[in-house]
Amino acid sequence: LDNALQLQATYFFQDFDSHWMYASRLKTAPEIAIDPNSGPFTREITPISGTEIQGIEIEGAWRITDSISVRGFYNWLDTSVGDFPSLYPFAVPGEAGEWIQIPWTDGNGVEQVSWVFGSADPMELGGNQLANQPKHKGSLTVAYDVPIPTDMGTLEVLTIANYRSKKYVELGNFDAYAVPAYTRWDLRANWRSPDATWTVTAFVQNLLDEAAVSMWSPREGTGSPYGTMVEPRQIGVTVSWRNQ
Repeated sequence: LDNALQLQATYFFQDFDSHWMYASRLKTAPEIAIDPNSGPFTREITPISGTEIQGIEIEGAWRITDSISVRGFYNWLDTSVGDFPSLYPFAVPGEAGEWIQIPWTDGNGVEQVSWVFGSADPMELGGNQLANQPKHKGSLTVAYDVPIPTDMGTLEVLTIANYRSKKYVELGNFDAYAVPAYTRWDLRANWRSPDATWTVTAFVQNLLDEAAVSMWSPREGTGSPYGTMVEPRQIGVTVSWRNQ
């Protein structure tokens, strides 16, 4: 296209022999005998095999005319955890969660009680998506170089749209805990003086003022849920000066 288009595509595949994951389960009798005072649960970072990550990344830029250009990227990501049984630390959606007593005897022969929320049976998490890894991400920018006299500098107006698909925040991959898809639209205008000494930028971030959760943890049964929100709509102007 008369050297007006740049395009790059990448495919990657990763197969982990040892992917370190945090796991918890009830100890076996021999494990309890080794350290009878540490309680009935393991809390260990365990290397598991079989975790796979693959994806496609496409990015490009196209100068449509002397004044209009388009650039952006798209990422597709597929993740799969290897065989991974572990106690599930959150409430299972749709099931009545409750605390379960686990009796055990310490090294002095004293009866003790520990608690686990939901179930004392490990949940098989193998094959699920890794946490906080959306399948689809993309961005599209359309820029317009406004034709103004050269003695007035340069003026660029652009709009940016970003998209992220649904993502799971825990390895159980329950839709009830998933972060919904999110689209953000920004506007920006950049003016630069003829000698590049002055730069003025006017911007509107999150133009549609879409509220969304960017990260959270469903700590039901073990404490209050916590998380972070995306920033609300922001309108501003920045002025900068550079000594030549």
